[in-house]
Amino acid sequence: MSEQKRIASIVEPTAESKTLLEKLLDGVETVGNKVPHPAVIFFILAGLVIVLSHLFYPSITRWSIRRRTGWSMRPPPSTAC
Repeated sequence: MSEQKRIASIVEPTAESKTLLEKLLDGVETVGNKVPHPAVIFFILAGLVIVLSHLFYPSITRWSIRRRTGWSMRPPPSTAC
């Protein structure tokens, strides 16, 4: 009977015997279990990049053309006499 208690105490450490490192690793494991699979994260981020590039493409293109050529989307002022 005493041998079973000794084995149980080796296999299952009590809460007060955990070191700071073990507590930190338990916290990391808890957070890691809540994070989705890496493939899911990849597809979410890829979709986010596609959406953001679609939204910001026109403004970035106009900015770069205007910066290189001085061209503006506004019509030139009329010079009617």
